[in-house]
Amino acid sequence: MMGESGISTYFRNDKIRMRHKTIEDLAYPEYIHLRINEEKKHLFIEKCDRDMDAFSIKYMQAQNGKKVKEQACYIYARNFLEYMARVIGVPEDSPSLRFSGKLLPNGTIFVDLNHYEVIEPKIPKIINT
Repeated sequence: MMGESGISTYFRNDKIRMRHKTIEDLAYPEYIHLRINEEKKHLFIEKCDRDMDAFSIKYMQAQNGKKVKEQACYIYARNFLEYMARVIGVPEDSPSLRFSGKLLPNGTIFVDLNHYEVIEPKIPKIINT
């Protein structure tokens, strides 16, 4: 999955992580639209201008305060994630999920929500001293 478009959903934190390749394929947008075809369970991610339906991309910040576009970034989207969970058929407090994406010829990222991987939580190792 390294180096491919896609997203990861963090239902418990209300955020969607956009992989670097996804952001690169969309030409580093400031705003995106997330559109779901409920019947087929397909997600489409499109670069857009700011409007009522747009999600603002939260890029990582370097220590000098500049945006770091080489990193993955996040979208905070509680209501959208609740809606997405209902479409997929998973509980709203589901574990985190990873989805692969594909760049379409029109510049949109296509994500098939029928196919995902559960992201296992990282459990810190306890070191006995």
